[in-house]
Amino acid sequence: MAESVSINLGTPPNKKVGASAKDLLTWPYHRIVRLFDNGQKVLIKPEPDSDYSYSKNQRVVKSAKRKQQLENEQNLEKELCAETKTRCQNNGPEDEKLMNAVTMERYKEAEDILSSQTMVCSQEALDRSFMIAAYNGQKLALVLLLNYKANPNWVDKSGNTPLMVCAQNGFLEIVRILIDNGANVNEQNSSGDTALILSITKSGSAEMARLLCTPANVNVKNKDGYTALMKAVDTGDLGTLNVLIFNGANTSDVRDGKTITEMAERNGILKFLNVFIECKASKQPSIIGAVKSRDYSIIETFLTFDKNCVKMRSSNGESALEVLLDLVLSEHNGLSSADKEKCKLLILNGVDVNLNKTKFKVGINQNKGDSPLVKAVQTGDLDLVRWLCFKSADLNEIICFEQLTPLMMAAKEGFVDIACFLLSKQANVEVKGREGTALDIAVKYKKMECAKILLEEKVKRGLLDACKTAIEYKEVCLMEHLHDKFTLDIKEVRLMEWTIESGSKKILNFLISKGADVNSKILKRSPNSSTQALNFVYPLHLCVANENLDLIKELVQSGADVNIVDANGDTPLFHACAKNSLGIINYLLTNGAKINAQNNFGKTPIFVAVEKKQLELVNVLLEHGADINICDEAKDTLVSKAIKCQSSDIVTLLLNRGADTNAITKDGDTILTLLLKTLKNSFEREKGENIFKSSLQQTVDINRKDVHGNTALIIACKPEYTWLGAARLLLEQGADVNIINDRNESALSVTLSKGDLDLTKLLLENKATFHLPAHCQEAVHLFITENRPEIIPLALGQGVYPFLIKPTFSCGHIFHCIHMFGNTDLTPLTLALLEGRSSVVLYLIRTRFLTKFDITDILSKCLSRNTILQKKKSELFKNLLSLTTLSFVQVSDSLGATPDREIKVNQLPLPNKIKEQLLFRNLKVKMESP
Repeated sequence: MAESVSINLGTPPNKKVGASAKDLLTWPYHRIVRLFDNGQKVLIKPEPDSDYSYSKNQRVVKSAKRKQQLENEQNLEKELCAETKTRCQNNGPEDEKLMNAVTMERYKEAEDILSSQTMVCSQEALDRSFMIAAYNGQKLALVLLLNYKANPNWVDKSGNTPLMVCAQNGFLEIVRILIDNGANVNEQNSSGDTALILSITKSGSAEMARLLCTPANVNVKNKDGYTALMKAVDTGDLGTLNVLIFNGANTSDVRDGKTITEMAERNGILKFLNVFIECKASKQPSIIGAVKSRDYSIIETFLTFDKNCVKMRSSNGESALEVLLDLVLSEHNGLSSADKEKCKLLILNGVDVNLNKTKFKVGINQNKGDSPLVKAVQTGDLDLVRWLCFKSADLNEIICFEQLTPLMMAAKEGFVDIACFLLSKQANVEVKGREGTALDIAVKYKKMECAKILLEEKVKRGLLDACKTAIEYKEVCLMEHLHDKFTLDIKEVRLMEWTIESGSKKILNFLISKGADVNSKILKRSPNSSTQALNFVYPLHLCVANENLDLIKELVQSGADVNIVDANGDTPLFHACAKNSLGIINYLLTNGAKINAQNNFGKTPIFVAVEKKQLELVNVLLEHGADINICDEAKDTLVSKAIKCQSSDIVTLLLNRGADTNAITKDGDTILTLLLKTLKNSFEREKGENIFKSSLQQTVDINRKDVHGNTALIIACKPEYTWLGAARLLLEQGADVNIINDRNESALSVTLSKGDLDLTKLLLENKATFHLPAHCQEAVHLFITENRPEIIPLALGQGVYPFLIKPTFSCGHIFHCIHMFGNTDLTPLTLALLEGRSSVVLYLIRTRFLTKFDITDILSKCLSRNTILQKKKSELFKNLLSLTTLSFVQVSDSLGATPDREIKVNQLPLPNKIKEQLLFRNLKVKMESP
């Protein structure tokens, strides 16, 4: 439905409305009544007061009225366009029809004329029609004419273009269309006015100015010396003023000796001008400049002019409210009533009360980023906080770890009333930032009243949980608050446990003063326990474990038992020794701690010191009377424990202080066997050799056996414990070299089994004997194969005998070279010949260490292979073939090569000298050098 709008044409009284076509083209815009874009119908009615008015929302429904309206329009058209008709007649009927159609706003008729193939319009008529449409604000007609190549830059006799006409009339959409279709925004009319200057009115034309303003025209002056900025100052058009300054308008221009600043001051808008200039310099939105001016009227005016400006943000992404609060906080004077009203104004006008999260993208802003609500809290003004919360400010908003929530800020500043309000609005007390939760922050900054309020929130999850938190903060006032406000069982053992762990002497005194039991049992795994099972300790144990002497003194002075035992039977002194806390140890001993108290495992405190390898502490405990020879349930002494812990210094100390060296462990180990079993690598043995020597110098049973029958010497010879130095020391001290253990092993047998010929030689030098058949039969073969001829004279007479090893022999435990000679039968002599050991061959023949095999078969074959033996062939044959040798070998072979040979020899009715020869003892033959 068409709407009518009343427009005052400004016609003088009693003057008839009418004009020629020529006059029509020069009329000011306010003399032309236009057809609006939305279909508003213009009704031209001369009124007695010379006004032409539109009746709003009138509908023409009767045909009579419509007919009368058409007649009036036709009469007006005849009167206004008489001169134009004359010109059109000169140019043809098509031009006249087109201008009539445009003038009378008959769009369909104009379209038919322009699209007709038979009716041709001149360019001049097209351009004049375009100007008429511009005056009337006929958007559809303008678009139609543009499509048929109307000139958007056509000028009338006053130099006005369609763009100027539309700009002056305020036809914003048409101006946009004209600019998009090539209209020149920099054109000036005969008065020097541009479209930009003409567009500026008292009613405001900021959007129009944005369209028309360019660097080329923003500072153009008309013939009266006016720039667009001057006109905006005169009209008080603040929106346009802002646009012009932002686009580079010169604020230093002068007209008639008056600067723009003076003009603005005269018109009362200087403060606005200054804000715009400042915003231009700092590249900030006008509302930000208004806020920075701290002038309520400026802020209010800007918000009145443009409601949406409150949504604008600074280059840092801050809203006007954030900027204002930053200014307030930077002054450290609190929120004044004037600033409070400004904040209220911004909030009521819809300023964003939450953070702009986009400003936290990488590279955009390095601001700390507190939210408006956090800043409001920081001012300490409860009303402001309430207003923001009413506008749905986020109570728990936190974008980065460095930020604070509103509740955190209230806690930091100690604003109890604000904290209570935020809690009533369900602020989250568990949110954590860089400095922790709100409660953490309140305690850190010593805002204890806030801390108490926040701690009460913890009580909702459990009173004990709140108590634990208060104790962890070590703030006795918080515990007092909980005790006074809630029903708190002061004898709850966990309170004592948490207090000791926190190390708070004040809270411990508070608990004791309220009746806490200093000897209460605490279900907790003992710090010295090797198991994970839950057991119990007492407060004094925990204090000692935490090495807090102040708390220990408080407990002892309040009646704590210094000899109370935990689940393991440990007294506090055990725990002190485990921590090597000499100060605490001395205090406990001074106050009656038992130095030789044994725990459930039979250990005394000094055992702990030994296990921890604390030499100084062991010495201190010995000075205080610790028993040096006490055994635990495992039959370990301090010495054996020190050896197992490989603490040579403590072993030496204990031995020097008179520790028993013959004490036996449950495995039957003495100090010597323990040392041999424990010190396995060269570094440990280097440090332990002195201990070993010291032990041997004590009254010690050197041949005592362990539970397996091993003596220290056998252990020193075993593959897993081999220690040549220890074996030599034992032999020097007279260790029995031929003791046999439960596994029928001797020191020599275990040495031969592992092939350690150096240790074998040492044992043979100390008269070790062979007691195993394999060793009796094969030892000499081994010495020949390993090219250790010097051992053979030591072995003869100690239980080795000549023996023939056949390829099928399966008893060889120590000799492994038979495969080198295929299916060859080997005796010591044949092996020496095959290996080329001439000195050994001569020695064996001279000592008659032979078998029948040597004489009957292999001798002749082997002698031919050795040039040295060839030279002594006659001597060798003489020895081998002598009756004495043949008889000896026959008897020797019959006796066999087993350990019981000596028994058999002793049973023979032979002289002792012959018996000794059969046993190869006391031989006078020496081994020649190779």
